[in-house]
Amino acid sequence: MGKAGIFVKLVYEGRTEDDLGTSQKCHRCGSEGERYRGRFACSSCGLEDYNADLNASVNIAERGMKLLGRTEELGAVP
Repeated sequence: MGKAGIFVKLVYEGRTEDDLGTSQKCHRCGSEGERYRGRFACSSCGLEDYNADLNASVNIAERGMKLLGRTEELGAVP
């Protein structure tokens, strides 16, 4: 199975090969932040009151892009 097939399988299953830590890692700066009651905050870059699931989703998407060998950023994710 090629890289694209692996990526589709991982997305379908709702996980990456190593999805641990995606909820604690800041999608903006990569530092460890805090998740509390569905919200995420990072004291390193000042990200506050961000949707924790969206933060984790961006981290998972970036891991998938790297798996496919893509190096560019996802773009305009606040």
